[in-house]
Amino acid sequence: MAVLESAGLDGVGSIGLDHVDESDGGANRRAERRGAGARMERFGRSRRGSGETVKRQARLWGEKGGYSCDRHFGIDCATTGGDYSSSITFSPRRTTAGVFLQYHQYLGWNECCERQWWIDIAAPIQWVKTNVRLQECNRTPCDNFATGSLENMEAAFRGEEFALFGQDPVKFNFGKIDSCKSKSETRLADLQVRLGVDYVCTECCHAEGYLGIWIPTGNRPDGEFVFEPIVGQNFHVGIMTGGSLGYQMWCGDCDRDLWFEFAINSIYSFKNTQTRSFDLKNRPWSRYMLTFADEAAATAGTVTPGINVFTRKVRVSPRFQHNYTMAFVYNQCSFQGEIGYNFWARQAEKVKLKDCWVEGPAIAQLDNDNDRIINNAANSFGISKLSNIGNNNVGSCANFNEPCELEEGVCEDRCVCGAAVFPYNDANRIKVTDLNLNSAAHPGAMSHTVYGALGY
Repeated sequence: MAVLESAGLDGVGSIGLDHVDESDGGANRRAERRGAGARMERFGRSRRGSGETVKRQARLWGEKGGYSCDRHFGIDCATTGGDYSSSITFSPRRTTAGVFLQYHQYLGWNECCERQWWIDIAAPIQWVKTNVRLQECNRTPCDNFATGSLENMEAAFRGEEFALFGQDPVKFNFGKIDSCKSKSETRLADLQVRLGVDYVCTECCHAEGYLGIWIPTGNRPDGEFVFEPIVGQNFHVGIMTGGSLGYQMWCGDCDRDLWFEFAINSIYSFKNTQTRSFDLKNRPWSRYMLTFADEAAATAGTVTPGINVFTRKVRVSPRFQHNYTMAFVYNQCSFQGEIGYNFWARQAEKVKLKDCWVEGPAIAQLDNDNDRIINNAANSFGISKLSNIGNNNVGSCANFNEPCELEEGVCEDRCVCGAAVFPYNDANRIKVTDLNLNSAAHPGAMSHTVYGALGY
């Protein structure tokens, strides 16, 4: 069900996974040697989305025939014909600041300067603040909300309780968005230990390489809030390798010179367990639909917010990320200027369920007036097939085995097949093949940065 059109936050379970610590390649090594200003670990920056403003609109639509999506979010406008609708804007912002601590020690295994071993320990202490900055406007006026109903989408995303159809109160336990408060976290952002060697160490050039380990000391997503502040690399253990080289291109009087510097760093992060939310295939935001958690709930007609069903422990494999930097560095006595280019890229994550999916949950079917859950008179309440749950959720109208037509602009983008109501049975329960685990994964990403730096 496309509950929110053009949402801009399709990866709700993983939006907080934007990379936190950009590996510094050989820049730290170069800084230790000659005080270079091009350090990729930049604190005190404010990021919107992935370095730019992300401002998308999401609209809650009413369907033809009176069917509306608002009940899935606990909103029930009891006014006749009063389906609730509004426009929602997300402008996520992430701000970081911190201190970078580093210890570098030569080991003295080789007396020759051209080939000397060293160990390096880096410990960035980082503060991270995030805010989705959800704004809701253009609300449909309603002067008569039903008992137990919420009155806007902001309340639903904050996790406030709602009670529909005369049932006990429920709320979103996960996937919440607090539009009123920023969230922050401060801690050590992963310990980096490297063992390296200087291959070349002269007045006019240098070259070094290293191997290292990435020890997690930050935090990992717990799924309660969207875009939560994450310090470090989501608590993954990693190994890294890289190196740097520099060549003096020009040397003048008064301690003036011009260097070309190049650094490369690659990290492989191992899988770990996290809590994330996911959608059904071809149904963005379906994680928020009302569901029956199991057969007993379907028999009693007791609904549960889908986000509480579609949030699970998963195994996350980030795999590789790479960082390349090249720069020209000008030195004159105590002054230094630098201009360079940085390329950063990471693979898309792979996400798998930690535990096997136990069939039982099903999407609840509401009647056209949304006043009740349809009872199919077959010992359970009605199930919504969403264009064929049980067939990878990619079926067409023909899968319903009866005449129907696709209505333009419907909220669920599904076939409305007259008064068809599906029973709770094996064919209509959500299968593991219906789950879109990619919606819980951080996609592949890359960035290109041209930068400048001055130091004295």
